[in-house]
Amino acid sequence: MKWRKRNRKRLPRSLAEIMTILKREGNTFLTEEGRIMDLMQIKCKDIESISDDELMSDEASFENLYRTMRSDIKIIGINFPTDTSVQTGYFMKKLAETENPVYREQIRQRLDEFEYLKRLVTAREYYLMFFSSDPDQYRENLRIIRRSLNGGGIDLIKEIPAEKKLQILRFMHNVNEMNE
Repeated sequence: MKWRKRNRKRLPRSLAEIMTILKREGNTFLTEEGRIMDLMQIKCKDIESISDDELMSDEASFENLYRTMRSDIKIIGINFPTDTSVQTGYFMKKLAETENPVYREQIRQRLDEFEYLKRLVTAREYYLMFFSSDPDQYRENLRIIRRSLNGGGIDLIKEIPAEKKLQILRFMHNVNEMNE
């Protein structure tokens, strides 16, 4: 048994041990290896309710991406807490404005529902992470992704703002942060 322990390779404990991001450059990130990393959001569909033709078309789009993309790609799924801040802000304002005790109680109940949603309900989102060795390859990768997943009436991917990308990376590096 001792020989197994000595020959066993230690697996990385976290994403931070595998991929180190040195800095943000505009809407992309530069990794420790000198590669450019970017993220795009995959638009999800209910595969139970779409037609067989649409499902086959979407599958063909991803097959085309895998065939033509020469760089590393990774599909990531993350459970994000439900964001109820807009609704909570609205009802907090209404609570401050109303004098009617019946309305106040209804508003408090609604605020409790939003708090419950925020704590216990998550939304599953998917992202395409891709890596490029230089700016020219990055532009080519973007062209391939857009052509494969957004061309010819197909709309499977969308660009996301840098703030959202930072949030995704923070969650990937510290999964416990989502529960705070």
